[in-house]
Amino acid sequence: LVRYLIDKHPEDFSVTQLLELLPHPEPQVRMGAIAALKRTNDVSILRIIIDAYEKEQDPEVKKTYEEKISFIRDRKRR
Repeated sequence: LVRYLIDKHPEDFSVTQLLELLPHPEPQVRMGAIAALKRTNDVSILRIIIDAYEKEQDPEVKKTYEEKISFIRDRKRR
């Protein structure tokens, strides 16, 4: 249900709420939050996103970070 809401109405979630979903137990919820965060340009949250990426164990979720978050994608290319 949470993933559905994020996918259909990402504008209803604040950046803070999306960040709080990054450690969610369900991979699909984490991937939805990552996808929704791609629209933010707030550099102050970048460290939080990078930390969550580095801690992520699920390869599919990690791939979502790499595809959706441009800074991580660019960093991985180097």
